[in-house]
Amino acid sequence: MNKNIISILLFLTVFQTMMGQESTTYRISMGNDSVPVSVQAADQAYVAGQYVQAIDMYQEILDTKGVSASLYLNLGNAYYKTDNLAQALINYERAILLDPTDQDIRFNLELARSKCVDKTTQPNVLFITAFAHKLSNLLNINQWGSVVIICFAIAMILLAVFFVIGGGNSFRNIYLWSAVVMILISITSWIIAGSQKHALANHEYAIVTAPSVTVRSTPSEQGTEIVIVHEGYKVKVVDKTSMKQWMEIKLDDGNVGWIESGMIEII
Repeated sequence: MNKNIISILLFLTVFQTMMGQESTTYRISMGNDSVPVSVQAADQAYVAGQYVQAIDMYQEILDTKGVSASLYLNLGNAYYKTDNLAQALINYERAILLDPTDQDIRFNLELARSKCVDKTTQPNVLFITAFAHKLSNLLNINQWGSVVIICFAIAMILLAVFFVIGGGNSFRNIYLWSAVVMILISITSWIIAGSQKHALANHEYAIVTAPSVTVRSTPSEQGTEIVIVHEGYKVKVVDKTSMKQWMEIKLDDGNVGWIESGMIEII
């Protein structure tokens, strides 16, 4: 009996250590606390209507001090004020990747999308897929990581109690099934956090930055024209390495084609 308890506690300690290392490695600042006071100067420039100056300041902070959802949101707002729709969308998209729970980011992103010539159509998805997407957006990656650790810790405590109490206790099975539920929640949260981490790390989407550009069937000016897309249109990048001056993309209607690399920017 004591060996079982010791094994459980030892496993919990190792698991928490691993999760702590993971959290440290991939942790992202979601606020301005870790950013120098120059953010205040950038905010003041924005409020004063000096949007170009604010853009330079926000960008410098992002380049030198690290990323945050709030900085990308502010940078997107500054670009929006200068009528640079593509850059506004790029920064809103980067912000929503870092914090899918922020309703201000989501509102501004949808507002900017409404200004695009090409309207993105969402493909029909199964109910379970739509539900999973909404569930994923309830928390950001750091918060899902916390849920993993907390639920797993609770599960280990419940299992320890299950093994300690005698078999004649009528509540023994309640502890067991409660532990199972906590483990399932922990696994689900782990999967969601992993999905968000994958999206952050792989940069699978891009925004068209040119006023208009032709998507072609082959990576060549002589390729057959598939469609013309305009500034702000979001595409999925299928291949960004095999051809130096071209990227293979997937449109929201499922068609695949090639676009010049300089005409889009990776989110």
